[in-house]
Order: sequence, then C-alpha cells, then structure tokens
Amino acid sequence: MDITVTARNFTLTDNVRDQAERRLAKLGRYHEGIHDIECLFVTDKRNAIVVEVNVHARGGRIHAKETDPDLRSALDRVAHKLERLVKRQKRKMQNGHHRAVAEGNTTPIVAPCFNDAEEEEVKQKVLARANSNLDSLAIDEAVMRMDHEGDEVLVFNNSETARVNVVYRRSDGAVGLIDSELGAD
Repeated sequence: MDITVTARNFTLTDNVRDQAERRLAKLGRYHEGIHDIECLFVTDKRNAIVVEVNVHARGGRIHAKETDPDLRSALDRVAHKLERLVKRQKRKMQNGHHRAVAEGNTTPIVAPCFNDAEEEEVKQKVLARANSNLDSLAIDEAVMRMDHEGDEVLVFNNSETARVNVVYRRSDGAVGLIDSELGAD
C-alpha cells in the first residue's frame, strides 16, 4: 500500500508526515484491498488546516475531508472518518452490495428545468454544468455509490419506481432522499 502525504501553502514537518503515514497505514487493518492513499494538507483563507484524503481500494474510491485550526486534530478527525467509511465499504462488499461500484463512476449533474427567459437569468448564476445519462440504481446502491465517490449529492434513475431520485448527505450525517413525481397539468 502506497501512502503519499503532501502539503500545499506551507511546509510539512517530518514528524507530522510520519504521524499521518502511521495513522493512514492503520486503514489496512480494516480493508486488505487498499491500493494507495493520497493525503493532502492545505491551509484555507482562515488559516485553518484542511486535510483531504483519497483512498483507492478494491470496490472504489473513498474520500474524506476535515477542517480544523489544529493540524493534528484535523488529521485525527479525518482518520476516524476514514476508518468508519472503510469498514462500511468492506461490510457492504461482503454482503454483496458492490454491484453499483463495479458498474462505473457517476458524475453529479445540474439539470435545470426552466423556460427560455428563466434560463437566461440562471445562466449568469450557474458556475458549472454537466450532462450525463442517469444510471438506473436501487436506493441503497445509490447511497453506496455516493459514499464511495465522496459526493454530497447523487442524481439517479430509481430502478424500482422508474423515476428520477436524488440522494444527498445531510449536515447531521444522515442521508436524505428526494423522489420526483411529475405534476398533473
């Protein structure tokens, strides 16, 4: 398992680099299919430390990000979060719920439904736009894919109802579901 630790906007001491490598190496205890881990330390505008980690493992990518004024505290929080996510991924793979990850990546999309006048107004506010085919997934598969990709939102076609659904990560850590339904004209 390769572990890469880098810093942006400041110099990382050898002591902190070693501590990060030791903490992240412990993830191998929970999932033997981890290929490599990339850890990035960045200072934000408020001089807080942002620790962002990508774990590439059999079954997909796991992403975690934490921000804290204290570097070691941010590292501890992101390591704890990753332990939980790696255990969850391994448990789901053992239970046979890994089909969604094997099918490929899902790109978050923006799909506005506006008339021409409203669309012109919105074009000024939309920062990014992507078009994508919606994958047909069960709700639990969509949640698992959202977790593996490290996304906050996933738009998908519900395989059980054949309607467009959205799953999203709430601020309390729970998962929310929006089930679309066409309105009567």
